[in-house]
Amino acid sequence: MFSCNALPIQSVQKDASTSIELGAIGIMSSRLVQNQFQINAIPSLEQKIRVKSIAKFFDKTTISYYNKNQPDTTKTITYIDSLTIQPKYLQLEIIDKVTLLEELNAKSNKTVVAYLKTAEN
Repeated sequence: MFSCNALPIQSVQKDASTSIELGAIGIMSSRLVQNQFQINAIPSLEQKIRVKSIAKFFDKTTISYYNKNQPDTTKTITYIDSLTIQPKYLQLEIIDKVTLLEELNAKSNKTVVAYLKTAEN
């Protein structure tokens, strides 16, 4: 399972070349410069699954990745480290894993579970 790996900034950030949905199940492949995520299943979720949002500050590296991958070039961000208020972004994380597992084991997700049992990756 893959959940929001769009901006887990470490020393080197790779670009996600495909759109990723929270809770989507698929295969992640890393290239030299890009991460590719192939969605193979999206489970049916009847109950609400709680997520946690973490506000993180942009820095020079994250802003350059954001601007490079922004489809609308008029919405770029300029990084000025002397500003008192720095721009932020949100990182989402699934925190209600028990409910998520219950939902995955529900009858409506029988084919998703069958896929997970047979998938190598």
